[in-house]
Amino acid sequence: MNSAASPVGLSVGALGSASLVRFLPEPTKAVYFVVAALLLGLGATLLWLPSAGRRAPGAIRSLVPEARIPRSARRTMAATMPVAAATWALAGFYLSLGPVLAHAMTRDGSVLVGGMALVALFVPGALAIVVVRRWRDRSTLLTGVLALISGILLTVLAVQLGSAPLYFAGTAVAGVGFGSGYFGAMRMTLPLCGPHERIGMLSSIYVICYLGFSVPAVAAGLLVPVAGMKNTTLIYGLALVLAAVPALVLIAKGTGANRFNLAAASSAAS
Repeated sequence: MNSAASPVGLSVGALGSASLVRFLPEPTKAVYFVVAALLLGLGATLLWLPSAGRRAPGAIRSLVPEARIPRSARRTMAATMPVAAATWALAGFYLSLGPVLAHAMTRDGSVLVGGMALVALFVPGALAIVVVRRWRDRSTLLTGVLALISGILLTVLAVQLGSAPLYFAGTAVAGVGFGSGYFGAMRMTLPLCGPHERIGMLSSIYVICYLGFSVPAVAAGLLVPVAGMKNTTLIYGLALVLAAVPALVLIAKGTGANRFNLAAASSAAS
């Protein structure tokens, strides 16, 4: 639920805010009034929700941030976190430059077109999480990595060719990679720590993902005036593809180890 909530919120926010800007007066204010009202309503419901944790002394101390990666998870995280960061770097790219690309491809300057470009990424991401939630963790991550690489390459090709249909198709495939890649990385890393280590580990994961969400997008924005939109998309896409390679190596090693173990067990049985 936590993994699916982000792309669902991003989809609704993108298309909803674009609709508010397009159809309501005061386009620079209406979005914020609506969001503020929603936050106040949701915040009020917290007063009636029971606490999920037990009461313990040290309320002030509990507010100190904790980010820690246990030794048992470091090797796996070194392979999976580049993928997780790449999925959010892809989201950051679309949120910053995706609408501009969509407008250029379709030759339509409507804010709804920019919103649809984001929906094309995030809706498949949410649906992918729902579909793969019962799969094995390696299968989930492998699906995410392959879809991420394929979608990025299709999108880069679409930008080079100026093809709007290919751009939206590549975006949808990349969206599948966004959802299942991030979800698979989480599923492969979180079980490697104990319950008392989960808070620090989850905080570390979010620090990595949010850095990937923000820093590359700002770098891309600075690169556009120098290299142009096409070259920036090419460089950004290739960087994300390279970030997915360690996860492929991890999956390949795990598959090879599993085959070796099965062969050894079969030999011992015979």
